[in-house]
Amino acid sequence: MQNEKNAVAERSFIEGILPYASLLWKERRLITIITGAITLAVLLFCVISVILPSDKSPLPNLYKAQATLLVKGNGRPDISTSILTALGVTQAMQTNTIDNGDLITEVLQSRWMLDSLIGEFDIANRYKIKNNVKGNTRSRVLAKFAFEYNRQSSALRISFQETDPVFAKDVVNKMVNLLEYWFNQNQGLENQKQK
Repeated sequence: MQNEKNAVAERSFIEGILPYASLLWKERRLITIITGAITLAVLLFCVISVILPSDKSPLPNLYKAQATLLVKGNGRPDISTSILTALGVTQAMQTNTIDNGDLITEVLQSRWMLDSLIGEFDIANRYKIKNNVKGNTRSRVLAKFAFEYNRQSSALRISFQETDPVFAKDVVNKMVNLLEYWFNQNQGLENQKQK
């Protein structure tokens, strides 16, 4: 009795699928043509996006230039205090657990750093920004940057994503040079203060 129920269920399952299978077999040419046309269109779109210049391509190739900095721990709290004071952080906001990686990340996103990069590479003209030039250019540049700080390894990764790989590399290198200049300048101020 159980075997008969299973046989009936199996036949009804096959009978349910059979009309769809025969319909697919009848329309196999249409299915093959549509699938082939879509595949060809996607392939053509990919080839065109690679061939066109990056500023006109619908899907431009993006390049990411990166620099990794090893961050020293806080050896002298006076330097951190003077740097935070230069950034406008008051004494009440400062604590003994200041992390240099967080401080560097703040410096990298500061207006001084962004304005230096914008002026050096004429980024407003490069991106054709006409309205609210300073604010929009800063926002555009910050959107292309990524700053990742790993506290365990004390490593800070700076990356900049752009369609032009040489431009991306130059911007990251300039940012690292500006950061070095900024810290040398503040180190000099701290040495003068101690004298």
